[in-house]
Amino acid sequence: MTKSGLFEGAPENAALAHDALALQRKDYEIVGRMIATSMCHGGPALHSFSPVLAETIVFGQVKSDVSINDIPDMYVRESLKKVCVYNVALHKPYYCVYWETLY
Repeated sequence: MTKSGLFEGAPENAALAHDALALQRKDYEIVGRMIATSMCHGGPALHSFSPVLAETIVFGQVKSDVSINDIPDMYVRESLKKVCVYNVALHKPYYCVYWETLY
């Protein structure tokens, strides 16, 4: 499933990718049904999903803290880290709630 294009990030830390065409084709619904069927029948665990995505699937919401490092897109993650470092330098760390994860 992680090679389907519906997910992004490292294979052991995959998150859902934004793909409007796949959404139109109902690809996400099909994958969701596959995951649900596997879970209901005691199939393999969701080892390739990020902890944040797995929590969302199982509990319907994220119960733990989400950090910058949970962002699967490396370009977005590194850009956000630069913004956070800049804000910390300006003594505005409240703009980056998890800025301490940068160090």
